[in-house]
Amino acid sequence: MAEKHNSPYNIHPIRPGIVERSRLISIPLQANQPQGTIKFPNQNDLIGMRITRIQLITSSQLASDPNNSGYSVLPFAQCGFATVTLNIWDPSSQSPENPGQSGEWIENYPLLSFYDAVDSNNNYQRHPVLFPGTVLIWESCKINITTAMSNAALTSICLNISYTSSNFNTFNNRQGTANIYN
Repeated sequence: MAEKHNSPYNIHPIRPGIVERSRLISIPLQANQPQGTIKFPNQNDLIGMRITRIQLITSSQLASDPNNSGYSVLPFAQCGFATVTLNIWDPSSQSPENPGQSGEWIENYPLLSFYDAVDSNNNYQRHPVLFPGTVLIWESCKINITTAMSNAALTSICLNISYTSSNFNTFNNRQGTANIYN
């Protein structure tokens, strides 16, 4: 049975270090990707899910993108040319006038900061970027390419998204509140 918390919602607490589910998402890049902004592709199956971790996957871990046939995975050396902006839904501000604020709470965060693996090519280790059960507004998340890339082939930025099974359902627009399910 779930524990009750001092919250208007019966939300299960996030258990640090436990990955209940994980999914690889891909952001396709064109060959010789120019400087600019790329929105995240639609992530319908992750809408409302409570994100606990985002991990960058490079070509030294995965050669080809399983989500996009014919695309290779971005190499480590190219990851320094991009930043990430994540738009986060804030369920703490519930009112009929404002059913849930959202905003760019993580803006222009270096893509390379999501890389936390040690591999034979890079010997690079960062602490994992952990989120406390954050709900992302996927259609507003984006990658900013800060310098034109020299990727001759079609390439994808691949991110492993860890999330919990507890989710926030979509807004009930008639009442101006959010329905939350466990």
